[in-house]
Amino acid sequence: SGIRHYNSEADWIDFSDRRCDTPADAIEHFINAPLASEPGAQQEYTTFGFTLLSHLLVMLTETDNYDAAMSAALGEHYLAQTDSDDAIKAINYIDIDGDGELSIYEGLNAQCKFGGGGLLASSRDLAAMGTALTAGEIVPLDQMAALTSPFVTNEGEDVTYVYGMSAGFSQNFQSHYALHSGGSPGGRGFLAVFVEHGISVGMTANFDGPALPDAAIGLARLAAGLELETED
Repeated sequence: SGIRHYNSEADWIDFSDRRCDTPADAIEHFINAPLASEPGAQQEYTTFGFTLLSHLLVMLTETDNYDAAMSAALGEHYLAQTDSDDAIKAINYIDIDGDGELSIYEGLNAQCKFGGGGLLASSRDLAAMGTALTAGEIVPLDQMAALTSPFVTNEGEDVTYVYGMSAGFSQNFQSHYALHSGGSPGGRGFLAVFVEHGISVGMTANFDGPALPDAAIGLARLAAGLELETED
């Protein structure tokens, strides 16, 4: 889209200090900023892009809040919770000065991020939402290949991060897959879905780093009857 991401730690803190009832309250923070790139030109992660998508989802479903919009889109398969008053997605510690010393940051709040801030859910609920995807209950299975297909930017770059997830076809698993990860200071959640195998692994933890995705994919390999690789 070209919608920018945070441009500094101060920008991130400023956005975390905001309080929002709807995504419309949040987009004022970035909507008038210049585009970071021409739409379709390159792949860049942007929290604000997902916040804008959250606003569009509320408009398209003709609802009045993000929770209702997600429920309208996913029905009974929407098992996560939206941010609420004083929602804290993880322990509110932050390296404010960049010197490795963690301090409590009382203002840390993901209330205005909506779809850009991850989902408040248990690992069981994350896995259940992934299972609904493998069963064709969210997207018809005959559309799964299109859903997980990479696209090419206007500048010829292959992009495998599609529809808010890393997706494609795994030759190793012989299955279409969707991987989604989200973190905040002090925590991370990860969801790995392998469609043809009917495998969905959801993990949450009060730490961050590569161990969580590796563990989830390792569990998926075991469930699929594959041998573990060294990094798993």
